[in-house]
Amino acid sequence: MANESLIEFFIAEAEDHINLLEKGILNLESNPSDRSMIEDMFRSAHTLKGSAALVKLGQISKIAHLMEDIFEEIKDGKKKTTSGLATWMFRGLDAIKRLIKSVRAGKGEDPSAFEKFNSALNQIHETAKPVSGPAPLETASILEAEMVEEEPTVSAEDILEAEVIEEEPVAAGPAKTVEEKRGVGRRKDDVEVMESKFVRIDIDNVEQLMNLMGELTIIKNYLVQQVSQVHTFRDEINFAGRRLISEVTSFSEKYEYSGLEKADDKVSYVDPLLSEFHELEFDKYDELNLFSRKLHEITDDINEAMKSLSSFFDALSSKVNSMDRLISNSKELISEARMVTIGKLYQRFTRAVRDIALQNNKKIKFMTAGFETKIDKIIFERIFDSILHILRNAIAHGIETPNERTLNGKSPEGTIHLDTRREGNAIVIEIKDDGKGIDFDRIRTVALEKQIIMPNEDLTEEDLLHILFRSGFSTAASADMTSGRGVGLDVVKETLSLINGSIEIMTEKNEGTTFRLKVPLSLIIINVVIFSSGGMEFILPSTLVQELSQIDVDVLEDAETFTLREMTMPITRLNNLLGLRDAGATKQKPVIILNISGKHFAMVVDGLVGQEDTIIKPFGKFLEGIKQFAGVSISADGKIRPVINPAALIDVTAISLESGEVTEKEPVSEQETILVVDDSLSVRKFASMILEGKDYKVLSATNGLEALNIIDDNRVDLIISDLEMPVMHGYELLSELKRRGLLEIMPVVVLTSRSSESHKNKAFQLGASDFLIKPFDETTLYEAAKKNIAPHHLT
Repeated sequence: MANESLIEFFIAEAEDHINLLEKGILNLESNPSDRSMIEDMFRSAHTLKGSAALVKLGQISKIAHLMEDIFEEIKDGKKKTTSGLATWMFRGLDAIKRLIKSVRAGKGEDPSAFEKFNSALNQIHETAKPVSGPAPLETASILEAEMVEEEPTVSAEDILEAEVIEEEPVAAGPAKTVEEKRGVGRRKDDVEVMESKFVRIDIDNVEQLMNLMGELTIIKNYLVQQVSQVHTFRDEINFAGRRLISEVTSFSEKYEYSGLEKADDKVSYVDPLLSEFHELEFDKYDELNLFSRKLHEITDDINEAMKSLSSFFDALSSKVNSMDRLISNSKELISEARMVTIGKLYQRFTRAVRDIALQNNKKIKFMTAGFETKIDKIIFERIFDSILHILRNAIAHGIETPNERTLNGKSPEGTIHLDTRREGNAIVIEIKDDGKGIDFDRIRTVALEKQIIMPNEDLTEEDLLHILFRSGFSTAASADMTSGRGVGLDVVKETLSLINGSIEIMTEKNEGTTFRLKVPLSLIIINVVIFSSGGMEFILPSTLVQELSQIDVDVLEDAETFTLREMTMPITRLNNLLGLRDAGATKQKPVIILNISGKHFAMVVDGLVGQEDTIIKPFGKFLEGIKQFAGVSISADGKIRPVINPAALIDVTAISLESGEVTEKEPVSEQETILVVDDSLSVRKFASMILEGKDYKVLSATNGLEALNIIDDNRVDLIISDLEMPVMHGYELLSELKRRGLLEIMPVVVLTSRSSESHKNKAFQLGASDFLIKPFDETTLYEAAKKNIAPHHLT
């Protein structure tokens, strides 16, 4: 056998030839008079024969040679294409696939493969029905996600080496003809042209590149977050700078040119060098004048430095944004390297549909669309069996027999559409048939028999469709080799959930059924929606999020369902499901609309954080049994974000169709929220650090008006406020809170540098609960917070 490098090149080349031959055989079978592809098929078989001989795969070479002879007879009009002959040719391609798999596994070729295939040819008669035999290969492609569609057949060096090998006799094989040797020369020329455009890349290297891009994306996210915080700091510094400049300017204007004040009991010093000048003829400065001028100069320097710093931040932000775009473009280009056009993969389904239809004695027109849509080859391999399962069901259970269709006024030939398209960050695959649709009465009957539902339960069609995805559920009387082999749609759902995909069913009686699969563009770098619950951040792949909405907290308190545009769905509270404390908004909470196996759910969370591209790390073996989470992601600041697996989470803890009850964990006590209001950045940061260290949630504002805006959107249990602030000072804030009647549930602790009794009395008159003097220490602040928040905190 030739070296492994040559074998790999041959295998990479073989899939294209096999796909072309399968497509051509199907075309010949359905349209025997159509000879448009026969020349390509002949050349493909000829090339496959020669390539196999070059790498010492004699059995494959002889099978391809025999098929080449048949194609030549068809091309010359000496043989007609019948269903039996087509089946024989398909069995030849299946034999080649099995031989290739055996070679890749290191087992070599089956020496009897050609004789078995050749003997079957003698059994073929022009009017014979298909010869029964092993089912076509339906497992993952023999090439296991290699990028063969854009690669040269072999390198020039390998061709030269192969030509030397060819001089040795092939065991039990015919001698090479002149025509075959000329073919090798033509292939060498073709390769030399192609090598200037393509290079063969190991899929593992592409995988490593994508992983590196994922890590780079996390760093990029960190920089983007830091730049955002820098802009916030810049605005605060600018605000403080403007206040400083205003105060210094006012001071300078007041004292810069003031005359010397003479004390009644003191004689001012007069410079003898200036004694001859009147005070209006020469400016004279005391220490206050000089200090004022120096302060003004320093302020000017600070102002210039602030302008430079602001320009630097703007430039840095621009560069980070440019880096963001470059990383996104690089990710797209690297992803392209592992993607193939779906049209090259449709052929595997076309062959399967043809064989399944023959086994069920049904006429099927299989139509495909979206040929140019690109899909990650690895993702395709993961979902291949799921799509094939749906196609089997469509043929076995969905499409009626020709007689039934005729009686119902339909064409005897059923139609199945397979369409693929890109929608945003996802690939959507639709399988649609024009059969009889899903029998809801049958679902209900079987569900009652299996005691999945109770006789008095009022279930919608959506509820019944959701039952189809339960483990072990099937409406078939018995499992068979055609429609799922005893494996139901639960396996399809499980497969999709593992790759952050989803499935949806739409059906109409006597019109047909549509299965819509949605999968991400990539399994490494994924666009996610970030949200918070119970003080933690979680993420969901955006492909699983159908819509975002919100609900009033007053309505949520007793609600069991959520209605959105006349669509009613059960509510699941993530905090309750995971046993987390509630730390959400006062008036409204976000609702994430999910479509789980055709049934909609409204998942209520505490807050929405944003959306970004990130990488998802799978759990190790120690945690792999936790189905409610699909892995973890790392935030820009290094925090762990669990990835919610909504299908598993809702299966375990959501509405039970048997009992109609919601199984939820008791929530732990809510996290107290403190609002710190102070125009000093250092005070806000120091106070926040102390309080967050004591497990409080801390919000901050720079003045009273900003604090009121925060209160409108968030639940606040305690306010710690300064008195002297711009826009709205602390007394005004106290007065407004008192007017609104909020001081009973939102007590205020005053934190100020003013220590006089008049300031303290004024604060208590307006409703303050406590009065602290700056500077403060950790113990004083914490004790004041604990003392004042406890009596008012709502549980």
